[in-house]
Amino acid sequence: MRRITLALCLLLTVQAFAQTSRLDSVRTLESGQIEIRLISEKAGDFDSEPAGAAAFKLRENGIAQESLSIEKLPALNETSRTVILADLSRSLGRRQFANFKKAALAFVDKLKPGDLVALITFHRKVYREVNFTADKELLKRKISGLRQSGNRTMLYDAVLEAHRMLADAPPRKAIMLYTDGKENASRITIADLIDLYSSHPVPLFVAGRHKSFALKRMIRLARVSGGDAFRADQPRDIAKVFRYLSRLRSQEYLLRYKTRQKPGSTVDLEVEVPGVEKNLIRSYTIPNAMATAKPVQPNAEPVALLMTLRKHMPEILLSLIVLLLIAVIIMLFFRKQEINVKVENAPPQVFIPGDELIGHGQKKNENQKAKLPLDYHHGWLVEKEGPHTGRKYRINWHVVTLGFSDDNSIVIDDNTVSARHAKIERQGKKFVLFDLMSESGTLLNGKKLLRPKELNDFDEIGLGRTRLIFRKSSGSYDKKTAEEV
Repeated sequence: MRRITLALCLLLTVQAFAQTSRLDSVRTLESGQIEIRLISEKAGDFDSEPAGAAAFKLRENGIAQESLSIEKLPALNETSRTVILADLSRSLGRRQFANFKKAALAFVDKLKPGDLVALITFHRKVYREVNFTADKELLKRKISGLRQSGNRTMLYDAVLEAHRMLADAPPRKAIMLYTDGKENASRITIADLIDLYSSHPVPLFVAGRHKSFALKRMIRLARVSGGDAFRADQPRDIAKVFRYLSRLRSQEYLLRYKTRQKPGSTVDLEVEVPGVEKNLIRSYTIPNAMATAKPVQPNAEPVALLMTLRKHMPEILLSLIVLLLIAVIIMLFFRKQEINVKVENAPPQVFIPGDELIGHGQKKNENQKAKLPLDYHHGWLVEKEGPHTGRKYRINWHVVTLGFSDDNSIVIDDNTVSARHAKIERQGKKFVLFDLMSESGTLLNGKKLLRPKELNDFDEIGLGRTRLIFRKSSGSYDKKTAEEV
């Protein structure tokens, strides 16, 4: 245990002037050379001597490239963009949350003119509290007003939202996250985030307590994104991370070399950057259309384009027809699989005793045919207690799931209900209730459901603080009767 704790402490410890780098883009030039755009970031000024650029080393498929040339571009002076992620769940202690707010307010005070900051909060949902702005007073007012609430944490979804805000931003950008690594409500996984940040890097800087073993995944994501991880046990440690971001500077380099690979080949590039522990790795496929063809005259370009389209017109039309047929098949398939669960806000129907129903039926004309409603259903649920008391949920499918998540057939807006809490399955003429390993369990007529049981008319189902009454349709579906109607 001590060895594991010591290893995690060393992983979270970073020097005050650490340097991070990432490969921004790779492309093939007309001369057949491959150009790599590399962005290096660190806190402090870069070395002005060109000797630093000469220390770069590049290997293609494991072979060092002697023809490598490095061009150091002028220092980037554009404004920076930073996204601050604030965890409002109660997984963080009150003192930790207060220290985070103090450090964030100090960071806002030291913003330079033109620097933009956005604020995202998350617990059971993700909110954009403030879009990118340079208004310090607005940012300080929003940060000071943050309050903790809820026990759910959508950490991964919040990191995804921050990436969306910075995907197309200038090179000087960063995401600041203080977390204990706990996650229990997101719809995406850490593997999805690692794939996204690997293909489209946005520097993620994670600060956390070294005793939290749940931080391992976020530390890995920070390394992949081109950012870093910081040890933040004390309030001064969190403030140190924000000071590091305020001094963050970027420098661009262009690396060019002559490749010996043929067009269409995939090469593995490995760049060794001075001051960075791990080498940068990227796979790149050389395009087939190398710029070796003879240039077309400007006046002849439209004519050549029209001639090419006319020559390949049958293939183009056939491809369009095939794509249209595929789209129609996919649309029909998903329409067939669609679960049509209608939710009515009208109050439940008044119960009529059986005697009155018999008397009322005797008054009808015996020759009159019964008509099925257009929205025929096999049963329904009536919300007896809960956030929407009186709401009716129709059951039009053989399997209906109930829970808090939006992908359920019937969504229960109650935070005491699990994401996928229970399901009702129609087996012949019976309806059977199942519990889907929910946290609080499922109640049937006040007793905890230990195994699947058949539902009877007026049975009461308990999901968290919500109570539902099951009503079974009194009619049976008759295909012959339906056709006559």
